[in-house]
Amino acid sequence: FLAVVACSLATSSSDEAKSPIFQRDIVLPSSTDQGSKHNESDVLGTLQIFEREEPADAVYRFGKLHGLYDWQRRQILGNVCESSSLTCHRNDALLWSAPVSIGKSGDTEEKIVEFELLEGVEAADAVDSFVREYELSEEYRKLILNAACVAVKCTRTEPVIWKKSVSIDSKWNVDIEILRGQEPATVIYTALRPHGVAYTERRKIFQQAIEDGVPYSIDAAPL
Repeated sequence: FLAVVACSLATSSSDEAKSPIFQRDIVLPSSTDQGSKHNESDVLGTLQIFEREEPADAVYRFGKLHGLYDWQRRQILGNVCESSSLTCHRNDALLWSAPVSIGKSGDTEEKIVEFELLEGVEAADAVDSFVREYELSEEYRKLILNAACVAVKCTRTEPVIWKKSVSIDSKWNVDIEILRGQEPATVIYTALRPHGVAYTERRKIFQQAIEDGVPYSIDAAPL
């Protein structure tokens, strides 16, 4: 059988009626104000962390509320983890999670596995890793991905199956990402031809992708 048992936004806490186990007035982090003193008027707000709440999730919620940049949130989290008795298990916030019931028809025992989506990870990639780990079907992948994309912003529905960073004249890098269902020859041509990368070099990258197991049906990009 197949069922996503429940879905919940990890960044929305139901602990607001409880007393926090940690709270601290937060001053807006700046790259130039480390070690300096601040006035009461400089306080941005009060960070509260509740029992059984991961500090990364609380700081993420606080940062979103006050419109902080990613580096500002990470600076706050680093200070909290280093200067308090709290235990920090991760640096990235849990954006969404869902207990997924997995099993086959006729199973006598239900197995529940928690799917978790962390910040900085595209939902399509996280779901793909999850279903491959537990050898689940395409139906599972679509169900979990659809539920995740209701809760968080998704920019694509197919996972990255191969990627490579290519140096251009030792000045900058071009990142190549091949999604499931894409032709590697076309992706590589589209990414590198505008930068003047020669056919022989593009061909080497194509061969590397094929050797790594990327499926293909054409060996040259259509012109």
